[in-house]
Amino acid sequence: MQTQTKTARPLQQRPAKAWDEKTVDLAAGGLLKTDRGQQTRQKLIEQLSALIAQHGEQNALNTGWLRKNNYSGIVGLIWECGGIAAAVELLKTKKELPENFDRYKEKFVQELAMLVKARGPAMALNTNWLRENGHSGLVRQLEKYGGIRGAEKLLVEQNVVRKNWRKTARKKAFLDELGKLAEKHGWDNALNTNWLRKNGYSRMVEKIREHGGVSEVEKMVGK
Repeated sequence: MQTQTKTARPLQQRPAKAWDEKTVDLAAGGLLKTDRGQQTRQKLIEQLSALIAQHGEQNALNTGWLRKNNYSGIVGLIWECGGIAAAVELLKTKKELPENFDRYKEKFVQELAMLVKARGPAMALNTNWLRENGHSGLVRQLEKYGGIRGAEKLLVEQNVVRKNWRKTARKKAFLDELGKLAEKHGWDNALNTNWLRKNGYSRMVEKIREHGGVSEVEKMVGK
């Protein structure tokens, strides 16, 4: 009995899909270069620009915040255009955001500013305090943005702290300490450098000198 050998049919290739110039735009996160795609981008830019003006970059470019505040439609547009990073680039292209905009830096400044308002700059700009109080993430970001001095500069630019806040803080601490000393020993002794040295307050003498001497300190405390 002879076995018949089946002849395999030649594979039929599907005709390649003809793509014209309206093909995938990878630079915009995969959004098709169709009229609808362009309209979607424009709609996203307009809506995000309005939100930024009303609520700031950190909220407008935060999908969690957008969902919580009933802007799920904008979240859909963001993902259709390639995500947050792509949306930021679109806004930069249309001059709705500065070219050097860094959304991570903006978030960092916002978090640090909240901490400054809650705890004061002396603590918020102290890496040891930050680590000990559960803010190690901020310490890592501080290193990225120029350390304490870099963060301080950013806060000054945003009017969160004054440029000379350290000098002001040192002066306040000095006057508080001097006031406690005066409560205990009287102002005549607290402002008498000879008495201070004899009674173990040499460091206070140095602080008085740092703040302009006895005559200047007397003016500060109204004596």
